[in-house]
Parts: sequence; C-alpha cells; structure tokens
Amino acid sequence: MGDALIREINHLTERLDGIIREQAGDLVFHHLDQIRRLAATNRQHKDRVSLRAKRALINQLGVREAYQIAHAFSLFFQLTNLCEERARVRHLQAEGEPAMSLRHLFRELKDSGVSAEKIQQCLNELEIQPVFTAHPTEAKRRAVLTQIWRVAERFEEPDEALEALWHTEEVRERRVGPLQEVENAVFYFDRTIFETVANFYATFDAELAKPYPTVKRRGHFLTFASWVGGDRDGNPFVTPEISRTTAQWHACMAMDFYERQCALLQQEITHSSPPARRSALNEPGEATTAFQPYEAFRLKLARLRNKLRGGKCELADLIRTLEEVQAGLRQRKARRAAEGRIQRLLTQARTFGLHLAELDFRDHCSKLDSAEAELLEELHTIRDIQRKHGPKAANRFILSMTRSAGDLLRMLRLMDKAGVWNIDLVPLFETIKDLENASHIMAELWTDPHYRAHLKHRGRVQEIMVGQKCPA
Repeated sequence: MGDALIREINHLTERLDGIIREQAGDLVFHHLDQIRRLAATNRQHKDRVSLRAKRALINQLGVREAYQIAHAFSLFFQLTNLCEERARVRHLQAEGEPAMSLRHLFRELKDSGVSAEKIQQCLNELEIQPVFTAHPTEAKRRAVLTQIWRVAERFEEPDEALEALWHTEEVRERRVGPLQEVENAVFYFDRTIFETVANFYATFDAELAKPYPTVKRRGHFLTFASWVGGDRDGNPFVTPEISRTTAQWHACMAMDFYERQCALLQQEITHSSPPARRSALNEPGEATTAFQPYEAFRLKLARLRNKLRGGKCELADLIRTLEEVQAGLRQRKARRAAEGRIQRLLTQARTFGLHLAELDFRDHCSKLDSAEAELLEELHTIRDIQRKHGPKAANRFILSMTRSAGDLLRMLRLMDKAGVWNIDLVPLFETIKDLENASHIMAELWTDPHYRAHLKHRGRVQEIMVGQKCPA
C-alpha cells in the first residue's frame, strides 16, 4: 500500500475508534482492540496461541457486545474500501494515459492507422445503453451508502457521519419490495450518474479532438434503461401499477434534477441581455418579476423552473430555452458561462430526457398459455406510460424463455389486440436447446409478413437477448 493510502486508512479508522469508545464504552473498545491485535499476530506469525486466545475472547462475548464488535469490523472494512477507491482515483489521475482511458483508446486507434472517416462512421452508429436490474439480495442498505458518501464528502472531519454510521443498522429486517428496488435504482442517478454522464461527454469530446480534430460527435449515444419496476419474470410482485409508479418516479427524478440545476443557473447567470432584446419582461397574467429589465436570461430560466416544478415542461421547451440562453451568452462573449453548467445541463437533458431511463418490461413466455390477460394488461400499461411520459419511457418487451417464432407472433397479435405497436419485441433465449435453435427461430420469424411489417415500423432493428438459465 502507498503512504497516502495508509495515512487515509489510519485517519478514518482512528476517528472511528474514537466514536466506538465514546458510544459503546471502554470495555467494548478494549475487547475490539484485543481481537484486532490477536488477529494481526496470527496473520503475521501463523501461531495457534493467538488464534486460540482470539476464539476464547469471542466466545465469552455476550450477544449485544458481539453484535457491536461485528458492526465495528464491518465499518472498518467499508471505510478501508473507501480509502482504496480514493487511492485508485489518485493513481488514475497521476497516470497520463491509463490503459482503459479514452485518451489511450483514441491514441491507439490513431497509431493503428484507423482513419477519421471510419471513426466518424462508427461514432454515427454507436449506441450504448447500460441497464439497471434489481438485486434484492444486496446487503448494503441505501442508508449506509448515504453515510459512506457523507464520510467521503467530509473526509477531514468525518466524525458526524461516522457517528451516524455507528447508529445505522446495516441489515434489513424486512424484505425489499418492488418500489424500494426502484428507489434504490434512482438513488444512483441523483448521486452519481447525472454528473458522471456530463463529465463523460466532456472528456470524450476533448480526447477525441486531439487525434481526430475533424471527427464530431453528432448525437448522444449513451442512454440508460432499467428492468427495476418492469421485470415481472424477475419479481412476481411487480404489477402494472408498480410499473406506472416507476415511470412517474423516473420523470419526477429527472424534472427535479433539471429544476435544481436551473435554480443554480439563475444564481450564476446574472449577465445582462443585449439592449435590443430588452422587451417587457412580464407576460400577461404574470406576477411582477424580481429581475431587472436587463436580466432576460434569468427570467427565461425562472419561467423554465416554474414549468418543471409544475410538471408541465416538454423536453423540446427545456432544450430550446437552454439553447436560447446559451446563444445569448455567446453573443455577449460570455464563453465560459456558455460552456459551463448550462452546457452540462443540455447534455444531461439530451441523454435522460424527461423519462430518465427506458423502463423495460419482461415476462415469461409460459404466460402465453396460462395468463394471456396479464400480458394484455402489461401492454396496456406500456401504452399508458408512453401516452403520459413519451414513447421513450417504455418501448421494449422482453419475452423470457422464448421457444419458437410462434411465441413472438402470438405477442404481436396481443399487441394488435391491445392497440399498441410502438414496442420492440425482444426474444430472450436461455436454454441450450433454444440458443442452438435461435438462428432458425429468427429466420422463421423474419419471413412472416406481419412481423416484417412490424419490424419496418420499428426501424428495421431487431434486438436479441441471450443468456443461460441457471438450474434451481
């Protein structure tokens, strides 16, 4: 371990020791320290004396004290992981060109003789979509993750967050429900993904321009999808109402983020607008504005905030308003403001839209025989979500354990019956037999005139999923 890593681990664990001594008492801390020392001795010297002494000490602990000791070790390891993550970030930042970095990738392509035309063609066709899936067996609670983040944010003075960690239960007592899984998934968007996406595109464009100055990214190839709240095959407790609520949560998360960013922009963009554009600020029926006559940029952002807050903002309105403010700033030669937060927000809006992530629906093909009405209800749910949140909010139906072309043709007939067609039907081949037959199944499917018409309507793109069903 590097010196900086050791210092950081010692810093956090010493502060944690102080919290444990303060909150649990000297006796618990003394036993904890003894167990650590005996474990270290055994690890270094492989002697059985220290091992037996450690076991004897643990065996004499009461239930309450044993729980506290286990809790202390768990927190120690989580804090050590945090320090190791910080050390990895420092290592990557110190390396001018890490092996997995965009800088290394584009330089390697250039050195290999890949032409700018080929890079442009690839970039024009590129699509990347990470998909969230639910993991109800995940042991770490979101409450614990929040406190770990607080420690990271207040690394030099972490005592308040460490105290909260000590008093936070690490183990769930109740089974995680579908909406809790959704809440856990959207948590990561607010905490990291919004900012990470803006950082990614800024880095991507800057690193691409160095070896390939003529190549331009023309779209936003990175989008997100989620099975959480739409995967009935993975969780039988996912209902149509759960899916509708999930889509609403997605939309609320996106609009809340945009509204908060607009509030920050209002504070930052105090630039005066060009004299020719200083028209009457107040629209008919609008309350007197608090802004000065020359602060048209701030007024535009305030009106946008009100639309977002009221849930009445269209994506086109959001992007158009931000582009107008950005163009006005450029006219005023305020290049830094134009390329700052507002550019990041435009990138985020074009990536996440007002739907945040596409909600994928998945169900088992056996329901074609046993529960056709349920599949119809799910298709109606997709239709309702598309009407309320737009076609990108939910447009994919994954059929688990697809066995034949007939399975997908039956789903297509159900789509006709439900009156919903803006859906991609995705076969999921999972058994060895179905995987071996997949090419024949798809060839048969693509010769069907009804399905070919559907595929044409969906842009002539067929998504196929493959996997292997684990035995129970």
